Amino acid sequence: MFRKVWRYVQKMKKMFFQLEEVYYLESRNYQMLSQLSCKTDVKKYDLNYEWCKDNPRICHALGEIDGILFTESVEAFKENYKNGSRVFELDFNLTSDNEPVVLHDWNSFEYGKLEKSCINNFQQDFRMSYSAFQDVRIRGKYTTITLPRFTALMKEFPDAYFIVSVKTVDLVYNNEAKRIYQRIFEECDRVDRDLKKRLILHAYSLEFFDLCMKEYPFESAIYRLHHCIHPAVLCSELERRGLTTTTTMGGWYPSDEYLKILYQGGIKIIWCAVKQYSRERENEQKKKGVGMVMTPYKERKMSDE
Repeated sequence: MFRKVWRYVQKMKKMFFQLEEVYYLESRNYQMLSQLSCKTDVKKYDLNYEWCKDNPRICHALGEIDGILFTESVEAFKENYKNGSRVFELDFNLTSDNEPVVLHDWNSFEYGKLEKSCINNFQQDFRMSYSAFQDVRIRGKYTTITLPRFTALMKEFPDAYFIVSVKTVDLVYNNEAKRIYQRIFEECDRVDRDLKKRLILHAYSLEFFDLCMKEYPFESAIYRLHHCIHPAVLCSELERRGLTTTTTMGGWYPSDEYLKILYQGGIKIIWCAVKQYSRERENEQKKKGVGMVMTPYKERKMSDE
């Protein structure tokens, strides 16, 4: 019974988001599109997408370990690297004393207790100090990742690439995001300047990308597809910036037609399977033009759908 209700709710959500998409596609959202096209100070960057080759899967949140998601721990990274992953996504947040550390959000991390509620939980009511975070063990056994531990992993595993996400309030480019990027770049420069070549910016909007790249020029970037922009216009705006890769994360999932237009526009599409993943579903997405998958799951069949 519960499964039937869950499926019905998911069906209604899908219908709602498709209707929302149709509204944007039909109305063209003229005001927003005119603002985009009139922006003349857009810079086109020579972004490097070599990491996309021979890496069809991206380990979201450093991947699962022992069946647990979102630990974003040293052990999770090493286990998934051992299993063949070479591209990883990870999240940065600030401690109470303003130092960046790797974790999804503080509320679900409280005192090392990682709960499933971490998905879509961006409130920051609780924060640990840097020293406390450095010493705590996730679930009593997994090692947290501070900035020095992160650069040490990059140094130890020279063929690993990292998509850098920041979990600021409303996912905007604010002072917290600036502080995180500043400290990451400083630490890379201290250890080895070449480490920055393997960092990939996760841009939550075109404005986010423009502002960040002016101050912290990443050598590669992906755009997070969570705003309903007409796909033809989006292709044009991404091309103006040198962006060729987008990921399907956010409040709505684009229709097959939307994906088709992006694909025909030369955009590489990353399917983000945060909550459920199977090889069968991945193959279905690839038929729609999806080129890569980002998921915390190890490959398995999902029998509960």
